[in-house]
Amino acid sequence: MPLKKRCQALKDIVERVENRESVLWPEIMRNSVQLWSNRIKNLGMEPVHPGSDIYVWNNLYDPMLLGVMQGILPLVFANHGKELIVDNIS
Repeated sequence: MPLKKRCQALKDIVERVENRESVLWPEIMRNSVQLWSNRIKNLGMEPVHPGSDIYVWNNLYDPMLLGVMQGILPLVFANHGKELIVDNIS
């Protein structure tokens, strides 16, 4: 699936979950990543609605290589007083 269509599909899934519409678990799993619970808290992620164990990633994301690490790495380096530039590899 082309990147633009995939991004729109992910936004549609998030919107359906936020609106408490029916979304099959296999669809969520195919379009998600797993993070340790303490990482979710440290990254300041919020659940899609109160009490949910589904969170939305609103930071940088590289679908070609780095995934969520494109958003996480700059935070890690910033916390250690270093600079990191992560650019899309296209």
